[in-house]
Amino acid sequence: MQTRIFTSSQPDYSSLVKSVARKAWDSPKIKLGLVLWVLGIGFMVFAPAPFKVTPGKINIIIFTVDNKYSSLQFTKPLNPNKIDNG
Repeated sequence: MQTRIFTSSQPDYSSLVKSVARKAWDSPKIKLGLVLWVLGIGFMVFAPAPFKVTPGKINIIIFTVDNKYSSLQFTKPLNPNKIDNG
């Protein structure tokens, strides 16, 4: 049984990525972009919802999705515990 020996002729991508990242980090534009990205993620995570989801709206959404689902002629209902809206 022969053993394959991997030589150093294969490219070392980790050092390439590290060198490119180090050069990019020296740029003030990259730092500003990263700070703005983190700030945007923070706003996205901690921002309140633009509207309040009530049980009535949930029922409307379930009703609409269930109608679309049933129009595709599947045999199993999407939500068997659906509350009928009326």
